[in-house]
Amino acid sequence: MYTWVILVMLSVTSGIVLARTIKHQYAVVLAAAIPWFGLMSFLVYKEYTIQFKAEGLSMWLFTQAFVGAAAAFFGVLAFMATRTIYPLLITQENT
Repeated sequence: MYTWVILVMLSVTSGIVLARTIKHQYAVVLAAAIPWFGLMSFLVYKEYTIQFKAEGLSMWLFTQAFVGAAAAFFGVLAFMATRTIYPLLITQENT
């Protein structure tokens, strides 16, 4: 449960930061790629650096496919929400 909270919060944070800092139209690709590659780097570190005690099939490829897609989705969702809502908040403060 806590793993999903951490994953979603880091993805949302990266989406918000990218929406506020990068104004290029391709920044949405970064909003999807940064959480995905962040999860991939953690999984590769965990798979190849930390000792794995159980035997059998490693599920890190499936984890990357499905959980990485969820991380990218939440990053893009936060990015698009920030790009949509933040200008409305600024215009309301100025009036």
